[in-house]
Amino acid sequence: MLTSKGIASVTVISTLVMIVFVAALIQVIAAVFARRDASVFDLTPTVPIARTLQHSHDTVTVDARDETRWTFFDFERRSTVIPPDTLSWDIAFRRFDLISSSGARNLGTVPYDSVIDVPQTGFVATTWSPDTVNTVLDRWYDYGFTTHLLTPQDNVYVVRTPENGSVKFQVLSYYCSGMVAGCITLRYEYAPPGVSQFQPTSQSASLP
Repeated sequence: MLTSKGIASVTVISTLVMIVFVAALIQVIAAVFARRDASVFDLTPTVPIARTLQHSHDTVTVDARDETRWTFFDFERRSTVIPPDTLSWDIAFRRFDLISSSGARNLGTVPYDSVIDVPQTGFVATTWSPDTVNTVLDRWYDYGFTTHLLTPQDNVYVVRTPENGSVKFQVLSYYCSGMVAGCITLRYEYAPPGVSQFQPTSQSASLP
């Protein structure tokens, strides 16, 4: 037979269980009704141009939906490149994975156009292994536990190219039309070898 103390303990435990259940239920309901909004972009056609070492800027959306292979991008050719035409690739994508052929540096959440001087130090190389990773580029996103969406952190990155050029870029989205995941959109500016400064977008727009 339960004593008054035992009854009180059972009541407390029952109340705690109910609170946990209600909290879990609220989370489930919130996940169901959460708005799944994200910026979406159309895929950029794969049309490599002749390699050029001219100052340029662009916004591209790369199809990285295949989780079994890397998709390579060459900034000098302003396009994805398909093996075996990948000798001089600069950056590669596989779903949400992102690596560079040379070093990469994270400048943090600074205004994109405020990055003028090309960094000379602080670059981190990609680690080549069965689980290939570049620790600078590895967590460019935040994960929404209720929406299950990947949202870019607004960091500005700089990568070096094999030709000793420099590229600053920012991830804008992980989705293409129809909220399809695995389509990574970047805005970037390419500075050719020997150039020590990037240019504001308003100036870069007039460049070839």
